[in-house]
Amino acid sequence: MKIPFVDLHAQYLTIKQEIDGAIAEVIAESAYIRGRHVDAFEQAWARTLGVKHCVSCANGTDAIYIALRGLRVKPGDEVITSAHSWISTSETITQAGGRVVFCDTDEETFTIDPDDIERKITPATVGIIPIHLYGQPADMDAIMAIAKRHNLWILEDCAQAHLARYKGRYVGTFGDAATFSFYPGKNLGAYGMRNCLICLNGLRHGAFSPRVMMSFWETWATLLHRESDPAVITFTISM
Repeated sequence: MKIPFVDLHAQYLTIKQEIDGAIAEVIAESAYIRGRHVDAFEQAWARTLGVKHCVSCANGTDAIYIALRGLRVKPGDEVITSAHSWISTSETITQAGGRVVFCDTDEETFTIDPDDIERKITPATVGIIPIHLYGQPADMDAIMAIAKRHNLWILEDCAQAHLARYKGRYVGTFGDAATFSFYPGKNLGAYGMRNCLICLNGLRHGAFSPRVMMSFWETWATLLHRESDPAVITFTISM
């Protein structure tokens, strides 16, 4: 007997009328790039999490990379993250110019092991990317304490933990910034490859200041000569 890993068609049939109506509205309005539907979702997601800012972008890799650029990762900087994740988490650290430092995972939750984080910190360490996985939150009390003790930023990767709670508080609302994936097969999936970035404590580490984002825009504009995804362009402008 063949059992689909994720049966998106069965899910669609349960909400068919609502989905068909929403798609028809987008087509009728030619709202293919951003528009009121995207704006409404950004506001609703930020409101749900209790944060001020949510900005959509093309995919999860872009969201993490943008956050790392906003956090001013530079060559020689070490960023600690879990060895148990999709490659986007580690590859964007390298793409931003940093050095990946892998940590082992907690055997109970399969998320990053705080004890191993402490062992991996060096004078070159600038931040931690905990990954909330399978709806399981990482041990944020321990991770936040480590970050505070060593003056490190935290970027939460929440790609597979939408609306998961750690001691009553939503994941993504602990660190300086967080990313969420809406890949079709994720806990909360979209009809396409989409993601978002939320920013909480940008001022603490000087993240996402106009000067930093202008530097980012100049770099990203160069990439746009090779990439033509309009969702990426509109996301960058919206910052």
